[in-house]
Order: sequence, then structure tokens, then C-alpha cells
Amino acid sequence: MKSELDRPWMLSGTASSQACDVRALSTWGKTNARRFGGDPERCILVGHSSGAHICMLYLAQICFEARDECPLAGFVGLSGVYNISRHYSFESTRGVHEASPMKAANGDVEGFDMHSPELIIEQLRCSNEHTWRPALPHILLLHGDNDDVVPPRESIEMHAQLVKSGHTNAEAFSTPSTNVTALDLV
Repeated sequence: MKSELDRPWMLSGTASSQACDVRALSTWGKTNARRFGGDPERCILVGHSSGAHICMLYLAQICFEARDECPLAGFVGLSGVYNISRHYSFESTRGVHEASPMKAANGDVEGFDMHSPELIIEQLRCSNEHTWRPALPHILLLHGDNDDVVPPRESIEMHAQLVKSGHTNAEAFSTPSTNVTALDLV
């Protein structure tokens, strides 16, 4: 079963509203999986680039809300952005930061940290160091070694933060390509 959330190129909502859309899609997918021949216990999210950011933001929000469990079996992030400030700095070195929809979607520069999954997980880990364990599904982060749009550091640092937080079911892999897309998985 495949369910897609289609977003126009120019954003019509904030990162928070998009994460709410992913929450609704995840709930709908799990609730309706059997109707389409799927298994509700095996629902996964797959996101590419900003889609990976929004999916991981949704998962970080689940942790922040201290939910006992995630409704998903897994998440695959393809060439994702997980720290908005760091990526915005990278975009500014390329001269594309003002053309990027990142500022508008994340509430300008002031909203970057609160919409950065890597920083949300770090904040939770540091504030509840001895009691908090992430309620996250299996996470697989894939990135192209030569990606010049979203550097591989994004996936490497997100994975490192998950591991530091005690999430034992997170993996990160790189490929000798420029970019990893959903078509590479087919």
C-alpha cells in the first residue's frame, strides 16, 4: 500500500502544519491499511530532502509529547535536512538561502531550532538524560556521498544524535552517488 502526501513546490504551510499533515496521514494509513491489503503493523514513512525533514520532525514531536509508542514500524529518510540552521548556513555559502522556502516554512531564522529534529532530540536527551528514551520506530537514513544540495553531514549528525539518545534501532548508510531518491529504492 502506498499513500502520498502531495505538496506544491511553493509551500502553503509551515513546517509545523506539514508535520501535522504527516501525523494525519500516518494515522489514516495505519487505520486503513487492511482495506488496501496492507498490514497496519508494518506502516513506514519515506521522505526525501525536505520531506525527510518533515517526517523526522513529526517523529521528534512524538518524542517531545512523551508518547509511549510511535504508530509506525519505520522511517526511511533520503538525503534529509535535520538541522535547519546548519543547512541554512550551507545554503548561504552557495548563495541560494534567500530563494529557499526554508525561512518561510520554519518561521524565519528564529524558528529554525524548534523545527530541527536533530536539536529537538538533543534537547530532550539533555533535559531528561537518565529517564528519557525515544519512542521511535526503526529509522534508516540514506544519503549520497557526493550530495551537493544537502550534505551527507545532515544524516550523519542526525544518526549520531539518535544513538546518543539511546535509540538502538537507527541506521545510517551512504551511497557513492550524488543524491538518494525514492526511485533508488525501487
